[in-house]
Amino acid sequence: MRSPLKHRWSIAHNYLAGITAGDWWRPITAGFLHANLLHVGFNMFLLWQLGMLLEPAIKARAFAALYFLSLLTAYYILRPIRDERGVFVGPDRLTFLYAFTFLTMLVVVPLWSAVVARVPRATVIPWLNRFFALCLVGFFWLFQARIGERATAQVFFVWVSVFNFLWTSVFWGLMADVFSHEQGKRLFGFIAAGGSAGAILGPILTQGMLQLMGPAVLLLPAALLMEVTARCVKPIVRARQQPGESAAQEEGVGGGAFSGFRAVFASPFLLAIAAYTLLASSAGTWGYNLLSRLVHAAHVRSPEVASGGASSD
Repeated sequence: MRSPLKHRWSIAHNYLAGITAGDWWRPITAGFLHANLLHVGFNMFLLWQLGMLLEPAIKARAFAALYFLSLLTAYYILRPIRDERGVFVGPDRLTFLYAFTFLTMLVVVPLWSAVVARVPRATVIPWLNRFFALCLVGFFWLFQARIGERATAQVFFVWVSVFNFLWTSVFWGLMADVFSHEQGKRLFGFIAAGGSAGAILGPILTQGMLQLMGPAVLLLPAALLMEVTARCVKPIVRARQQPGESAAQEEGVGGGAFSGFRAVFASPFLLAIAAYTLLASSAGTWGYNLLSRLVHAAHVRSPEVASGGASSD
């Protein structure tokens, strides 16, 4: 009869061997295994009690750093996959994809402005992040089923590009609204450090997981991270609320669909930022287009494109 220690070591060894052999789902599904309903109920109650104790102690700045860390980790998981899909489509289609991204943003930005003007941020931002997570699950299914591969790849390229533009404005807009000018001077460096950690963690996770699974499967951890960002919003918003005020009493930020455009053209400072962003994006797009053509001409295989993108990040 084996000792309990040897038995546990055998279980752990088989678990790791299964992951190495390609059972990528084991780290995810292990958290959902329970002996019975009592086990599930006890875990849920314990997490609820622990959450009520931790939330006041952690405070808004830590949730903001966690939000940014999860967001950047998810983005740096998605970016190499977007690049791999761009090479798969071919560099000749990139100009079309850039134009379609621009047209999509012309529709999305006024629509988002109109929604956030009327709906409280504690409600709309979590649902936006969950919408992103749901899209990622949908893309995973389409990639795995190989349904309209070229069309799906082009839609995914545009989607990630729009996601990149949108999350930047949504996150920092929330930070600017929640924290005062003086608080921002003290806390934004700490919050940005969370994003820097995510920009390091994302490529490391991508490189490690690509050795065990295909690029499409990486969309699922990114979707899970978007759920983490959704759950960070309410604790951050509560930092600005007055005692006795609830999230349901919060109102939208006001304005209209085109208020942001009017504010930019009315301010020389904002116009200068817009011009800087235009020049930086133009230079980045030119370099990206050149790199895509070089990779395509070298006939690099798709998995190697994703791995190389994660390595360069």
